[in-house]
Amino acid sequence: MILRPLLLFLILAPCGLFAQDLTADSTSALSFVRSVNAPRNAVQLFDSAVEAWTWTFGKEPGAKVIRSDRNAGVIEGTARVNFRSEQLVMREESMGTIQYRIMITVHAGECRVVITELVHSGNRNTQRGGVHLGLLTRSS
Repeated sequence: MILRPLLLFLILAPCGLFAQDLTADSTSALSFVRSVNAPRNAVQLFDSAVEAWTWTFGKEPGAKVIRSDRNAGVIEGTARVNFRSEQLVMREESMGTIQYRIMITVHAGECRVVITELVHSGNRNTQRGGVHLGLLTRSS
C-alpha cells in the first residue's frame, strides 16, 4: 500500500529528523527538514498527509492546523512537546514545553515536512521562576 510509507514517515518525522548541516559556530535557528517521494499525484498526497496529521503531529499536546490549502498543497500547524532534562542544572526550572511550527508542502510525487521555530518555555511554577531558553539555535 502506497499510503503506508507516508504514514510511517510522518510518524517518525518528529523523533528522527536530522538537523540541517551548518558551520560549527553557527547560531542559526534549529530546524528540521525531511522529504519523501511517493508515486502519487498532489491531491492524493495531500489527502494522505491530512490523514497522517491526525496520527502524528495531531497527537502532540496543543497541536492545531493553522492553514490547510489543498489547491496550494500546504498544511501549516503548531504543536508542542513537553520537555524535561535530567542533565541540565536547574532541572526543575528548565522543565517546560517546546513549541514548534510545522509546514507540510505537497507536490506531485513529493511530500516535504519542515519543522521550525522551536521555542522553549521553562516551568513558571517553581520558587525561582522558570528558565526560558527561547528560540532554540544550533549552538544551544
